[in-house]
Formats: sequence, C-alpha cells, structure tokens
Amino acid sequence: MTLKLEDVDQKLIRQLHMVGFGDVLVERVISHFGEEQTKKILHEDPYRFMDLDGIAFRRADDIAQLCGITDKNDPRRQRALIKFALQSNTTFGHVYLPMADLQKALKNTKPLETSYLFLTLYKKKVVSFVRMIEFT
Repeated sequence: MTLKLEDVDQKLIRQLHMVGFGDVLVERVISHFGEEQTKKILHEDPYRFMDLDGIAFRRADDIAQLCGITDKNDPRRQRALIKFALQSNTTFGHVYLPMADLQKALKNTKPLETSYLFLTLYKKKVVSFVRMIEFT
C-alpha cells in the first residue's frame, strides 16, 4: 500500500515541511514510523529521525533546534551524537570503538562540551550506555 500525502494530517505535513523535509522525505518518514509516531518523534525526540537513511546527526540536530531542543548537553542529543559516531565508524569496518576514539570522533562534530558529556557518561557507567545503542 502506497502512502498518499492527501490522506495524512496536513498539519503534520506542514510541520515536517517547516523543519526542511520535502514531500519525498515526508512520505518516507511517515511510511517508516507511521503518522502518530512521526508526530511523537517530531515533538519529543527529533534525533530518532536518524533511524532513516539520509538523515545524519547534523540534520537531526538542526531539526531538534528548530523544535526547541537547544541545550547542547540534552541527553537526547548526547545519545544521538554517540550513536552517530559509532555508526560512522562502522563504515571503516569497526565493530566497537574504544572510548578514546569515541572522544576523538565527537570532537570533530558540532560544538559540544565533550568533557561534560564524558563525565556524565562515566558516572552512568559508559559501557552499559554504549551497549544499549542498537544498530539496524
């Protein structure tokens, strides 16, 4: 069954257009997540859009900022940034990433208070946090 944009809540479509999604991406997002889940993701955790091919951290971060998530230390942002760094390194054949390499990878992204990020993750037992990230 093919998704038809005329059958989708027009307010949702306008909101997705406002964060920079064209019609093709709107269709992909709603087909992948469903209409209700897309609304929830848009308002609660736009970083989840990274589950789709073609939406990397920088774009998801821009969307999150447009949706009001502006704190660079927001846990949703930190999780997304770690996931992005880990997934990016899989293209080099890595199946894990030592903490020092993860820190180095994160320093090459948008400005982030990495010392705060790693202090927070250290106190929350970074190994268990990193293992929770799922690859699809």
